[in-house]
Amino acid sequence: LFFLVCALFPLYLLIIKSVKNVGQDQMDPFTPTFPFLWDNYRVAWLNISSNILNSFIITSIALAGLVALACVTAFAFVHFKFYLKEVLFTAIIALMMIPGTLTLVSQYSMVYSMRLVNTYWGVILPQMMAAFPMSFFLLTSFFKGISRELFDAASLDGAPDMTMLFKIMLPLSMPIVATIVMTQFMALWNEYVWSGLILITD
Repeated sequence: LFFLVCALFPLYLLIIKSVKNVGQDQMDPFTPTFPFLWDNYRVAWLNISSNILNSFIITSIALAGLVALACVTAFAFVHFKFYLKEVLFTAIIALMMIPGTLTLVSQYSMVYSMRLVNTYWGVILPQMMAAFPMSFFLLTSFFKGISRELFDAASLDGAPDMTMLFKIMLPLSMPIVATIVMTQFMALWNEYVWSGLILITD
């Protein structure tokens, strides 16, 4: 009960302080005061609505591109045999060991040379590729567990590769795709260093 109170007390303060003015909060910081100033929410929305719209646009496009790229790439690595496949797989997975802060300078130089500073794509593309190795690894691991006989049967029926991906692989992989969507949406939405401190200037 003690820890529950400790966890919920900041939420309680958040709610009661959101409907106070500065004077009410200074006079009575820990209890509700009347009247409630519901207009605070309207003022707050006017100040942050454009920022939330920016975040939603960037996150949605980056997430859609990430899932599409990771699904197609993972399918190719599981379904096809090609030269240096294991080397490429290891190289992609090894990218997960590189901290994002280590690549900020070179990443900025590349984005600057492409004239993408202070643009949507300058934020979206690096974030999308930073999240790619983990998503690729999870999808590849999951795809490998799907029975090969399903694809052999589809191949005998004349199904092309993209049909196998969209009609067999993805419907069976919805749990891992949903996991990637939820976790990467939170990561992309909360990313601040690259977009908020480095790339965006106005």
